[in-house]
Amino acid sequence: MKYKNFIWDFDGTLFDSYPAMIESFMLALKEENIEENPQTIERLMKVSVSTVIEYIHKKYECSTEFVNRFNEIRKQIEIDMCIPYVDAIETCQRIVDEGGRNFIFTHRGNSTIELLERHNMGYLFTECITKENGFERKPNPEGITYLVSKYNLDKEDTIMIGDRELDIQAGVQAKIKTCYFNNENKPAIDYATLTISTLNDLLTSDLIKQ
Repeated sequence: MKYKNFIWDFDGTLFDSYPAMIESFMLALKEENIEENPQTIERLMKVSVSTVIEYIHKKYECSTEFVNRFNEIRKQIEIDMCIPYVDAIETCQRIVDEGGRNFIFTHRGNSTIELLERHNMGYLFTECITKENGFERKPNPEGITYLVSKYNLDKEDTIMIGDRELDIQAGVQAKIKTCYFNNENKPAIDYATLTISTLNDLLTSDLIKQ
């Protein structure tokens, strides 16, 4: 089975953004005089940002000011720390060169576009669905459904690529194919259509429909 339309998650899939996100969270906690296990924060962050915020809120009763401060610190440090994975540009470029299309569906806001432009990747994506579009968060498939409808995408030729289960769940609910990017030996997601450990696997496995 080959694919023509690739809908990408952003954080942890195209860009190695978790180091900046985790450091920002730990710095925000430090300002609140809270000591927390970094491994715990990392594990929860890789489920979703809302998951780790909910954990901290329940455990320490942190206010919305904490969340605002986390986002402020994150904006300050991630522009330099948040970089694409080694083979992200090559993979997306190959898809375009072979006549395919790349899309993004992320919970991140306008910084998605800023980071893509900073690394000269913006032209590789037909459209980016971000927080600013106002769609429901994954695993709700609303953003995917919008892209499928707008661009008349054939669901058999369309695949959602992400590093978290909520990405795969969104793709399944949208009735498209799914690819689990598992580059850290995380637990398997058996119902994903494909599992890869490097983005370059998308090239070597001959998945691009010409």
